[in-house]
Amino acid sequence: MGKCAGKKIHGFILFLLAGAIALAGCTSSDNQAAGEGDDKQEKPLDVSIMSIFYSQEPPSDDNVILKEIEKRT
Repeated sequence: MGKCAGKKIHGFILFLLAGAIALAGCTSSDNQAAGEGDDKQEKPLDVSIMSIFYSQEPPSDDNVILKEIEKRT
């Protein structure tokens, strides 16, 4: 197999891979299908973050930076 044939095969494989990714991105799950939106409210998502603190104690709940992050998110 020559250099040109190898490049064509690689290009074809990349083309197929890109097509498969595009088709996978266009699929929808049952609960997110277009036009099937329910009007019921969902509870907010609880998010927890594990972090490294460089002091002996983590910041308190009334920390100015934490309050600003909560306000903006």
